[in-house]
Amino acid sequence: MPLPPPPPAAQISINYEDDGRSLSSETRAAVEEEVKALLSGAYGRAKSVLKQHEKELHALAQVGSGSGWLCRGRAAGGAA
Repeated sequence: MPLPPPPPAAQISINYEDDGRSLSSETRAAVEEEVKALLSGAYGRAKSVLKQHEKELHALAQVGSGSGWLCRGRAAGGAA
């Protein structure tokens, strides 16, 4: 099963405590670009690791789902 694409950049937002009033628009834009780059890089690295170990991931999921250990401690709704 392929991984979903990363969310569009428009969905990434930062919640400033003062609605960003203490920062200039240039500083806010720089912070948001840096956050976007960090998140994009982290997503790419995570996707790469998952793809690199896809066979092991699926094998582990098969073993776990067969023995029930993946679901232990979870309520019926799926929350841990």
